Formats: sequence, C-alpha cells, structure tokens
Amino acid sequence: MKLSEIKSHAELSTFIESYWHFEHDGYNSLAFFPDGTFNIFFVSEPFFLANQTQPCPPGAYLMPITSYPVYLRSSKDIYGIRFKAFSLLNIINNNVPELTLLNNLEDIIQQNNLIKDSKTAFKTDLDLAKIVPYLEKIAFELLNKRFKVNLSLREKVNYILDLKGQIKIAEMAKEFGVSRQALHKNFKQHLLISPKELSAIWQLNHFFTLTDTMDTSLTGKALEAGYFDQAHFINAFKARFGLSPTQFMKVKPEIFSIAKEQMTKRFNNYYDPD
Repeated sequence: MKLSEIKSHAELSTFIESYWHFEHDGYNSLAFFPDGTFNIFFVSEPFFLANQTQPCPPGAYLMPITSYPVYLRSSKDIYGIRFKAFSLLNIINNNVPELTLLNNLEDIIQQNNLIKDSKTAFKTDLDLAKIVPYLEKIAFELLNKRFKVNLSLREKVNYILDLKGQIKIAEMAKEFGVSRQALHKNFKQHLLISPKELSAIWQLNHFFTLTDTMDTSLTGKALEAGYFDQAHFINAFKARFGLSPTQFMKVKPEIFSIAKEQMTKRFNNYYDPD
C-alpha cells in the first residue's frame, strides 16, 4: 500500500492532521486504520468496500472514527483529508448521530459547488503537493462557518491521547468534574464513539509504536502499553483486527509500517497545530 501525506499548516492545522494520497497499484487496498481520526476522501471512479460486491459511486465521502480497519478497493488514486477527532462537529454541525460508516458529503452538505466539482477535479492522478492547495480550499469551505474549536471536547480528547489510552473512565470523569454518564453521552454525540472506545483504540495504537515486525516476543511490549497480560492483549487485538498481532504483522507488513509511522507521529505531537 503506497500512502503519502503532507502535514497541515497554519490555522487549518488546528483541525486537520494531514492531506494524503493513496496510489493504487491494482492489487493493494486502501486501509483506514482505527486511529482516533476521521477522514474525508475523494474518488473519481466507482470503488468497493472490502467484502462488498456492489460498487460505491464516485464522489466525496466522510468516514467517521472507526473501531476496526476498513478496506477500500479502487482502480484510481484516492486523495483525502485526515481530521482530528474533535473537529467532526465543525464539519457537520448537529447531525453526528446520523452518520454511518460511509457518508456521501453531498447528502450531508448540500449546495456546495466545491464538493460537486470534486467529482471531476481528481480525474487525473496528480502528485500530492500539487493537489494540497485544492484540498485546503475544500477544508476552508467545510470549516468556514464553524471555525471555532470546541475547547472542552478537545481537552477531553487530548487527555486520552496524552495518556496513550491508559485511562480509567471514573478517574477521567472526576478530572473534568462530570459524571461517567455525561462523559459517555458527550463523546457519543460529538464523536460517535465513547471515551472508553477511544482509549482502547489509542492503547492499541501505542502498542504498535513500541513493537517491530522483527520482534519475536510481544508480551513485554504489551505490558508496556498497559495490558494486564498476554491473553488480555491478544484478545483485545483479535477483537479489533481479526488476527493475532503476529499474524497481522506477517500478513500485512506494509499496512503495519504505515500505521506505526502515523501513530508514532501522533503520540510525539507531530500533528500539533502550528
């Protein structure tokens, strides 16, 4: 899987991690990893979600934060924008609970010429650096009516990120002076996932940053990432990825390497705003 990215800069970097480009090779699928971010991407030809026989039409799509890997098959390159978790409400206002796994942007944000034009704008495969100004223009268009950060939500999201998912919900609720129920409701309304689910995602992400495809034993790395024991870790991994950690790294080494690189950047504050 060949995936390149360019970090977002200036005011957009408050909301966006990076702009990315998937180069199709007729073989590999594009993998959306569970990493606590959401994506808007652009496809100029029909494409397939893994294990589906009916194609999705070309267009601009929003994929919210996922709890498991999602694979796309396309005969054309795909371009996208990866947003920080707390930015979702800035894009779609109060319609977060209505989102599904894959959402056509034209159904969410109507009468937007840039989104309509994107169907043809990506017909020709271009170098990412050449297409970033257009992606930035789309991002400004999507954010311009709500260019204000939800500071309370960002603080809660970053609390989980800074601790690499190793949190206790009761302690987090106490930290922010809210009930566990209110915390859960707030996340579900704004992010579509619970704080417990987001912490589980980033805890597994932390494990990825600690290990390597050459590792012969993963137990020590799993313990370092906060898992109780090997069985606890393997069960958590298989529940999300469908394979054991060792199997995953052997079967999908390219995806593992790309995911590890992005996750390492995230935990090391590479995507922090300018």
